[in-house]
Amino acid sequence: MEEQPDIVLVQGDTNTVIAGALAAVKLHIRVGHVGAGFVSFDRTMPEEINRVVADPISDLLFAPTGTARQHLLNEGIEDNKISVTGNTMVDAVFQNPEISLYRAQADYRFC
Repeated sequence: MEEQPDIVLVQGDTNTVIAGALAAVKLHIRVGHVGAGFVSFDRTMPEEINRVVADPISDLLFAPTGTARQHLLNEGIEDNKISVTGNTMVDAVFQNPEISLYRAQADYRFC
């Protein structure tokens, strides 16, 4: 492999999270999961399975909220691996209110 990153960051609960996390782990590269612990408790949802698999194999878990942190602790994740960082989607909305408002209004017209 030409590149040797110190860490691979994966975000969310999509299939690409599993692909990135598994590839990194198998290459002995540390994994950081952004959005860790954001649970639905519905194992019929593919996204929940992705998260349940990604969280335990991650070295650093970036939880969006204190509640997400508690979910990770309840799942046996070590406290020193968890950081509460906030929600990147909420941050994006607040950083771009004019775009967010426009998009919300456009979506509302089609409801």
